[in-house]
This record gives sequence, structure tokens and C-alpha cells, in this order.
Amino acid sequence: MVADSSGPVFLFTTSEPTAAQHTPRTPKVQVSRDDGRTWSAPRDLSGDIKAPAGPGDWFATGPGHGIQLTRGEHQGRLVVPVYFAVGDRQSVRLVYSDDHGASWRIGATATYDKSVLKLGEQTLVERTDGGILVIARNGVVPDQTSVHGLARATSSDGGESFDGDFRADDAVTAPPTHPALLRQRWDGGPYTRILLSAPATPKTGNNPVGMNVRSSFDEGTTWRHHDGAAGNAGIRIDADHAGYSDMTLAGNGAIGVLYEAGSARFRDVIRWNWFWESAIGLP
Repeated sequence: MVADSSGPVFLFTTSEPTAAQHTPRTPKVQVSRDDGRTWSAPRDLSGDIKAPAGPGDWFATGPGHGIQLTRGEHQGRLVVPVYFAVGDRQSVRLVYSDDHGASWRIGATATYDKSVLKLGEQTLVERTDGGILVIARNGVVPDQTSVHGLARATSSDGGESFDGDFRADDAVTAPPTHPALLRQRWDGGPYTRILLSAPATPKTGNNPVGMNVRSSFDEGTTWRHHDGAAGNAGIRIDADHAGYSDMTLAGNGAIGVLYEAGSARFRDVIRWNWFWESAIGLP
């Protein structure tokens, strides 16, 4: 994640030893202050964000981006999503920093039995009221033909707690996957706009088809086609197989999408696609 628009870049990773060692995954953070040309030494965050340490436990950061809050009493706060599993229970968590990344604290945490909600990779966006919309992969969906593979929740206190339980998100058409949210337009103009990228087809054969970008003009409550018409599949930017994705807003206003893709399998290559807002239409 990038702080203060053009400030330091924070890279969150986890080290994964060989299975024979039976040691936990270790979350770490590195910082670059020259646009990624050089990086600080990795700093272990296990104690700060309480990564589980059992031999069969799982902990992961990413693969998307964190956000910096720009509104309300928590303006300037850095918020990063992580997720982990202990036994038959899986959790999503937000970790945050109020001192520009010098220290990190545990924030909102939601834990469910894997048979109820199997929450994984999350994506975040700040709403115009200062709240946070969280959309997570929901791997509990057993049906390979399902396109309701995401779950959602919100936070109204800067990521310190969730407002309520996560719920399966029927407002967006997508298989269980890592999606990406991006604030494209704030209030103060004729409309607000949040974008969401993810495939829109079933995960048949664990190989979804197409990368789609959807638009929301009501802060993530509903999703629309590129021209504002009702429909939650959005516009397709790549017709090949596709999987995980992330998005960014370039300094010149272009929208960039980085995603897994391939003509035969969804993760054969990593592709970069960019376009102007005019390419996805106006409401």
C-alpha cells in the first residue's frame, strides 16, 4: 500500500518454511521511500498482529492493497486486511496503524466455522461517510456453478470492529476469488463511483472465465453495468480465463488492473490492463 498518495510504500508478506519444519508462517513488513527502488529489512509482525503459531495453522496477507483513511476522526490511519485459519475455524482481520506504520494494532476480527463462512482474501474501500466496506472471498460455496462466492461487512470505527456479521453477498456476480475494490470518484461531483474487479462466471473446473469490472454509484450497495444499467456482472476487460486481481488509480486518472489470466488456465500469466473511465461508461 502507498501512504499519503506519494509517500512510503508498505509491502506485507509472509514467509512460508518447508512443510517438514512444521513452523508457523511469519508476517513481515518492509518499507520503501523511493518508489520501490530500495526496501528496508523485513520486520517481524507476529507479536503485533498475533499470527497463529500452531503447526497446522495458516496466516496470509494480501494479495491486494491496504488503504489510508481520508475522512473522519481516523483520518490518516493505515488499514490492511489479513486472514488466518486455526483448525476448523477461519478468520478475517483488519490491522491498522495510527503512527505512519511505526506500529501496528489488531482491529476488526471475524471468525466462523469453515462450514458456515470460509472467509479468505479481503478487499477494502473507504466510503464517503468515512466507513469501510469490506468484501471477502467466501470459499464455503461448494457448487462449482455458483456465482455468489463473495461476502461483505462494514466498519464504522476506522477498522477497529465490524458493524455486524459478514453475510453472503448476492449483490455481485462472482465465483469464490480474491476481488478488488477501488475508489474511482468521491463526492463533490455529479456522482460517486466505486469499482470492483473479479471474474463473473462460475468456477467450473477451478478455471473461471473473463475479468470483469463493475461500478457502484451508491457506495457499494448495488453494482451496475458500465452504462449505469441494472446488472451486477459489469463490463468484461479480458475474455480469457482469469482469477485474482487488484486495481489502482494512476496519477493521470487512468484505471489499472493487475490480474491472473491465461488462454488455458486462469493463472498462467500476470496481465496489466489499463483504461480511462470513458471506456467503462458514465452513469
